[in-house]
Amino acid sequence: MKLKLILLLSALICFSFVPSGTSVYQLQFHSYGHQTISLNNFQGKKIITFFFDAFNPNANKIRFFDSLNKANQNKAVVLGIPATDFSSGGTFNLDSLSANVSFQISDSAHVKKGSINQHSLAGWLTDTAQNMHHSEDIVDENFFYIINEKGELIARLHYGKVSKDNFLNKIINQ
Repeated sequence: MKLKLILLLSALICFSFVPSGTSVYQLQFHSYGHQTISLNNFQGKKIITFFFDAFNPNANKIRFFDSLNKANQNKAVVLGIPATDFSSGGTFNLDSLSANVSFQISDSAHVKKGSINQHSLAGWLTDTAQNMHHSEDIVDENFFYIINEKGELIARLHYGKVSKDNFLNKIINQ
């Protein structure tokens, strides 16, 4: 009897500390054009989130994600986040970039853990208590993430190591 009670109490204590996570679909933030982006609008599609230097974006990377978004608009949505953490500064104007790409761009923000005003999606991507999967910091602008149709984080990839979109297309088409 005592053993059953101890096991029952142990199980209750263990399960009471299991994080429930935060649904990615609860997140909202502003686009570069000051419109509200609600991730709730993307339920049923994969969400591909990538980061780029807010002051000196890599044109090849921007073109890569733009073509990925155009090719998969029925299955996925691409979100670009201009990261202010990885730049030495500058005066790049995001107006021309946002007008010439098919994906949505959020307002510029800090993306690294512990940053004041960390972008809400970057916070979700780097916090196991929220995404139930991953807690590593975003250490450079080349990391990108894939969230499946159910709102589960399924991949953390590095742009420089995924040079062909065939691999990404396999993930997108799963």
